[in-house]
Amino acid sequence: PVSIDLPAPAVATGWYVVARGHNVAPPFLAPWLNLGAATIGLPLTEAFLYHGLPTQYFDDVALRIGPHGLTTAPIGVVARHGGARAAPELPARIPHVYDRASGHNIHGFFLDYWRLYGGLRFWGDPLTEEIHEHGRLVQYFSGAEFTLTAGPHPDVALLPLGQRMWPSIRSVYGL
Repeated sequence: PVSIDLPAPAVATGWYVVARGHNVAPPFLAPWLNLGAATIGLPLTEAFLYHGLPTQYFDDVALRIGPHGLTTAPIGVVARHGGARAAPELPARIPHVYDRASGHNIHGFFLDYWRLYGGLRFWGDPLTEEIHEHGRLVQYFSGAEFTLTAGPHPDVALLPLGQRMWPSIRSVYGL
């Protein structure tokens, strides 16, 4: 097999991203086009089977197709070495979701984004509360790291968790 670090040949059924030398092909092509390269980034790998599930790494997430359809792979769990200590549920006057499985709240802009773009089924459980890291407000989920952009019109963006985690995932699992 060809190393996934080498440029892959273009496939007729997908989009070949010249800047990365990788394809985005079914079953990831339609979701990638719908989510947008600006949202989840460019491909870091070709699609491959990981524990029998089609998986492809992108700048910000790893997508996989499992028994429940398209989801993000739980690379946030690897990045955080599990989740943070459980937090108390926010007061009822603050609109939020408290995830009893992980013991964390989602609220504000992060809650809006999480709900709008797939919720629990797609992004997974929150692994932390909102925290400040490297001068940013972030929140980790099983499959992604959200950040709040600064400025007069704050918005949620994804941080490059796929880029950060691919090298260690690859070496640990011999990919």
